[in-house]
Amino acid sequence: MAFGEVVIEIFGRLFIEALPPLFKRIGARAKWLFYLGKKDYKLILKQNWNHTLGTLIFIGAFLLSIYLCFSL
Repeated sequence: MAFGEVVIEIFGRLFIEALPPLFKRIGARAKWLFYLGKKDYKLILKQNWNHTLGTLIFIGAFLLSIYLCFSL
């Protein structure tokens, strides 16, 4: 295995490991904004469905950016 393949594999693994916590935080921040800051962020971060909500927001933002890039 070449050195470049090893480096790419390491960065790929780090990227895959970093996505779930990122999506969870995105979902928790969206919930916190929905509640207009009335609930504590740490309490919201412990709730369920933050990962799913964050994933949906990320996919929606990605699709919106693709649409805007190709429609202009």
